[in-house]
Amino acid sequence: MNYARFNFEIVWLLKRLAERNIIPVLVDDGGERHELVGENRTDYLGHNARLDEATDIMMSVDDSTVWFAKDGKHVATGYFVLGNEPGVILADYSYDPNNKDHLLFEEITKKASEEFVAWTELNNKFFIPEDLERLFGLSDEEIYG
Repeated sequence: MNYARFNFEIVWLLKRLAERNIIPVLVDDGGERHELVGENRTDYLGHNARLDEATDIMMSVDDSTVWFAKDGKHVATGYFVLGNEPGVILADYSYDPNNKDHLLFEEITKKASEEFVAWTELNNKFFIPEDLERLFGLSDEEIYG
């Protein structure tokens, strides 16, 4: 499996959600639930402790369930599967029908998936590490997991 691609796709999606203040709050790795405590703030290098923490847990297993919130209110729960084709790392999701922010979640995840697929097709290759570092500021650790 190309773990660099999965790591990159997770980061791609989580960053787009966080830009609209939809953040992961809990990750279930199939063995235990991890409450995320990292600060949801991006530093000058482009790293966000909350997203890094979620990505690390998600990359440690083949599939995980992630709870997302906006302004402290549950928005959606996503089921992520490593091993799917590009653009399908978010395999399924459910949402709180009483919170209309689920529409924003759906819009962002759909658009991020389309952008990711287009990016991979445009490059016609799967992630040359130097490109990832240059284009997105990803470190070797983030690229290789």
